[in-house]
Amino acid sequence: EQGRMDADALAAACARDAGHGAVLAATIGATMTGAIDDVEALVAAARRSGPVYVHADAALGGLIVPFTDAGSAWGFARPEVGSVAVSMHKALGMPTPCALALCRAELVHARVEGEYIGATDATLGCSRSGLAVALVWHALATAGREGLAANARRALEMAEHTGKRLADAGLNPVLAPDSVVVVFDRPADWVCRKYHLATEGDRAHVVTVGHVSEQVIDELCRDAQAGPR
Repeated sequence: EQGRMDADALAAACARDAGHGAVLAATIGATMTGAIDDVEALVAAARRSGPVYVHADAALGGLIVPFTDAGSAWGFARPEVGSVAVSMHKALGMPTPCALALCRAELVHARVEGEYIGATDATLGCSRSGLAVALVWHALATAGREGLAANARRALEMAEHTGKRLADAGLNPVLAPDSVVVVFDRPADWVCRKYHLATEGDRAHVVTVGHVSEQVIDELCRDAQAGPR
């Protein structure tokens, strides 16, 4: 119901294809619901098919979930996890789209030797944006672990506030555990446009990172209650 991968359905599918192994893409913060896949349960289910490789898509939750009770049970502490992706522009509010793609060193084979640049390149496009790298390094170095933890706590607290305010407004919010995504009844189109809300069918969502404040949420609730124009 919250958008997590169904471990029982996965086990059944893997049982039908036993002996071939499984490659799983676990989501650590689903786009529309913020749900976090139970990597331990998924690995146990997938073992029916043989060896298991897990890629953790932590684009949304990678800088939030490690500072919750869920911790990093989906990360490299698990031997089945071979790669992790984390968006930097979401939780950190970077001015340009950028992300980290992490992989176990023993799994990286393709390397491009470039004598003229004096470096070895292992990126997918054999190149990368120097600006994005510099911005990410500066943001992480400036914040440190304590700063990242404080940022995560603020986002999680804002999600709780948002859920309560939307409930008071009668918009039937749903907030998954350890998530900063609050899903609620889709308001009028003019409200969706004003707040650039992501929508799917009759539901919309708010991601409580960065610029999202109590003032913004309170204004959103008032507008949503105002109805169509």
